[in-house]
Amino acid sequence: MRPFRPVCRVEREDVCDVRFRVEQTLRQLKGYSQADEFMERANAYSSYDDIVRLASEYVELTGAVRPEQADTDRADDSDTSVFLLDPVSWKILDANKTAAERLGYSVEALTRMNVGDLASPPMAPNGSCSPEARERNQSILRELSYRGRVTFESGHRRSDATRIPVEVELSVPKHPRQLAVLATVRDISERKRALAALERAREQLSVAADELGVAVGMQDGNGILCYVNNASAEMIEYESNELVGKPAAAVIHGEDHLVLQQQLKKRRHGILDPYEIRSVTKTGKILHVITAPVPLFDADDTYRGSIGTTTLATDRFSLQRTHQHAAAMQHLVEWGTEFLARTVDPWRHD
Repeated sequence: MRPFRPVCRVEREDVCDVRFRVEQTLRQLKGYSQADEFMERANAYSSYDDIVRLASEYVELTGAVRPEQADTDRADDSDTSVFLLDPVSWKILDANKTAAERLGYSVEALTRMNVGDLASPPMAPNGSCSPEARERNQSILRELSYRGRVTFESGHRRSDATRIPVEVELSVPKHPRQLAVLATVRDISERKRALAALERAREQLSVAADELGVAVGMQDGNGILCYVNNASAEMIEYESNELVGKPAAAVIHGEDHLVLQQQLKKRRHGILDPYEIRSVTKTGKILHVITAPVPLFDADDTYRGSIGTTTLATDRFSLQRTHQHAAAMQHLVEWGTEFLARTVDPWRHD
């Protein structure tokens, strides 16, 4: 035990904070050799308890030191990679076990790397990259500097050169003396697969809708529009992307909202009932239309929403022709069920 141990207050209650508070305290007191020795020994430890025991040989720890709340490898962080980064060189100062295992490195190996080594595509230590990437990085750093926190999507490269899509959250400590940036990283491979599958379902749905040659729309179980084909959007003078995410009631005449509510109740009970209603175009024009909805249920008979065709009431022949396309409508319902299921549960994947 050393005869003199300076006081070192710990704020963030984690492994990284203990390490760097101790190092800073020693260096501020001109104990450079002690700081180097401490950091060299600290590289051999990753648990909070071990770091605290080691630190106590060099400093008197005060403040919030509660291992049960501080271990970066605790169970509730098992799905999240955590890094501590130098804000100047972007060297990896520390990492938790999840980060090491997910990337195929040891924690010690990661601490010999910088962010550019993990980036996909990799960047040189001096940050050299394409002009587009440089502009993006500068934008991220400006946001981090201004707000103290920023979240963005990126890619990490495993030790076997496999690319992993990730969501990164950078944050700076509450106390300016903490000269480090905390990075929490989540693997979003499943999310990407689900979104790709959702896009495939959307394309298949569009093809099926075009086969009918009529206006087709779909809403989820809460009455929110989640698909509108071009023909349907054009009928009420909107773009398709302007309607998706809006309540179906937003394009229905106010006096007909009660009719819509009654029809939605019928759909939840599996009742197919074409009905006439008034739609309002983007320019305020009122259209009398006939809507023929088909309720959608999942394998557990849970109502997921509905898909249907819309025809101008003046063109009743077109409505009859639509009903004659039973086979095409069946395909439309199948694609709609798949699409809506993925919309409601975007994490589901093949």
